[in-house]
Amino acid sequence: MMPYDGCRRGALLAALLVLSAPAAAQDRPVFPPTRDVAVTYQANIAAAGVPHEIVMRYSAARDRARVDGGLPGYVLVDLKTRHATIVMEQMGMMMDAPPNAGVDQALVLENGKHFVRKGSDTVAGLRCTVWDVSDDDASGTACVTADGVVLRANGHDRKGRAGSLEATQVQYEPQAEALFWPPPNVHKVTIAAGPGGGKGLSGLLSTPAAAAALDRLRRGQP
Repeated sequence: MMPYDGCRRGALLAALLVLSAPAAAQDRPVFPPTRDVAVTYQANIAAAGVPHEIVMRYSAARDRARVDGGLPGYVLVDLKTRHATIVMEQMGMMMDAPPNAGVDQALVLENGKHFVRKGSDTVAGLRCTVWDVSDDDASGTACVTADGVVLRANGHDRKGRAGSLEATQVQYEPQAEALFWPPPNVHKVTIAAGPGGGKGLSGLLSTPAAAAALDRLRRGQP
């Protein structure tokens, strides 16, 4: 996905417009998707290190999501609990996403308060409804299919950080269960916030605690 410092988090949340599940009476888009799907996005986010291509996969039956792009690995999210896990297979490790990472919010689009229909459009060959979306911290527009796939999103937060995403490919097909769970050959590490704790994931990985954890993994110790 991306290094998770505040700027990148804010830009991604703005791009995804932080939609939510407000009062049932409010006219609103469906989210998350109601069936299995893999969506490839082109991203345009004003932050260094953000990937141009992001792939998001959803499993409707398991209520889980996976994001590939940006990290040397991928992010797994339980949409019910909002818990996110960063998996770096090549390094043989996984870790809980830092509380300030915003991964869960970006995926479940959970904080929107106001929704206004603005018409319809076609993106990646699919019809979608265009919505103006806003909350206390961000606003923008999103084009969402009737079954909950965000095809295009753009927005900005109160600090002026902006971003956009647009789907280039949408594949409706069953998603293998193994995609949404860490593989058995990775070890979970816990890295306490230290001198690098305020610098996002890249900062955390440069801390002495991270170095010690990686050294243990290299030596085959949990």
